[in-house]
Amino acid sequence: MKKLLPFVFLIFTLLLASCGAKPEPQNAPAPALKNSDDGVLVTVLESGEVESLSSIDGLREADLRGSACFEEIAAWAKAHPDVLVRYDV
Repeated sequence: MKKLLPFVFLIFTLLLASCGAKPEPQNAPAPALKNSDDGVLVTVLESGEVESLSSIDGLREADLRGSACFEEIAAWAKAHPDVLVRYDV
């Protein structure tokens, strides 16, 4: 029994330490979009973030493969024919 006491104490201490851990925020803000010097942007966008592409000066190409908001991307691409937009469905 005395041999188990340090082990039980260690487990209890670890459990208490984990109670103070902060959970990751569910709705973390999206990172600011920046294109490289050559006008190429590679990112994954969520619904509602596509319009932020309009604020990027000198954007020539946007690789949005992996994004799930296909309709928004297609509409933005149609409104901006000067930008080569790549995405997969």
